[in-house]
Amino acid sequence: MEPKPDAKDNPTISTGNWRHNACYTQSAKTPCLCTTAIAKSNCEDNPFQRIVAIGAIVDISEINIMTRLLITLFVGLVFVVCFDVKPILSATVFKDGKISSIKKAKPSYGLVVNGRLSSEIHFAGKRPTSTVILSHGSGGVWKHQLNWADSLNGQGYNVVILDHFTQKGVKPHTGKVDIKTIPEERVKDILALSKWINSQEWHDGKIGVIGFSQGGSGVNLLANTRMLKNLKLAADYDLGVFGALVSYYPGCGIPLGGTPDLPYVPIQLHLGELDGLAEVMWCETGFRKNENLEIFIYPEAHHSFDVEVKDWKKVGFIPATGRMWEAKLNPEANELSRKRVFRHLETYLKSE
Repeated sequence: MEPKPDAKDNPTISTGNWRHNACYTQSAKTPCLCTTAIAKSNCEDNPFQRIVAIGAIVDISEINIMTRLLITLFVGLVFVVCFDVKPILSATVFKDGKISSIKKAKPSYGLVVNGRLSSEIHFAGKRPTSTVILSHGSGGVWKHQLNWADSLNGQGYNVVILDHFTQKGVKPHTGKVDIKTIPEERVKDILALSKWINSQEWHDGKIGVIGFSQGGSGVNLLANTRMLKNLKLAADYDLGVFGALVSYYPGCGIPLGGTPDLPYVPIQLHLGELDGLAEVMWCETGFRKNENLEIFIYPEAHHSFDVEVKDWKKVGFIPATGRMWEAKLNPEANELSRKRVFRHLETYLKSE
């Protein structure tokens, strides 16, 4: 149930698709040249007689063929320029199962399963190390996950950002649940990705998973020993690959997404006391206390209290419940929760 970010805050990770972003470049945050060519029908015998281009109206009948071609080419070229090409990010290139020494490159494409999931890898360095999977919320993959990837790389972990939406054709849906990305489906994605990661030469040690909002709901189910057994979700997978799980402000009220009962792996839940989107009360029942379970509640913290994006804030209303919600950074909760998360990962993930 993570709120959908604004376009300016949402540098989509995939670099394979062109995107026209209202004539604003995401990387520079400035307007780019975007002349508009609009066919305007003013006479029945020639519906394309007049073209509005570069702020001027030109009568096609008054110019020769060569000039028409030049105008067409110019307008087309400028239009293409306005499509926002994703910026090149710092990462190590992953080619043919090996880590390249190139220091400046696009994030490496990871596992793609048609109709289910896609992913991208951010390497911590050249040597094999433990890997952390990031599972986004209802807003999809955006700058929030990129910032976390940078932080985790700095701690010495490879990071794989899991995209639950693109291959399934799911759109952002804050405050709602999409049947294609309910906790059960998210667990299937994580299990498939973890099996692949465990076979890669750049991975060594255990795998960690951090889920945010609805992603946290999926992580809760992944840790729920009883429900995994009842649903037979992990019958074909080795759960021993997981060393530590983290669930940030999960939607515990979503079916199967509640606080895990008797988790088989150490898991932390980080909750905001003032969270109106994923209320804390739903995470306080339905489980038995267990040494593998830690729950932290942060005073004065709202939803998405760990989002380190400058001036980012969201407010909304959930019609089904009549509840208002707010999502914004809480510096104190963010700092303390990250310290706890890094210590958690250090304890249970680091390779020997």
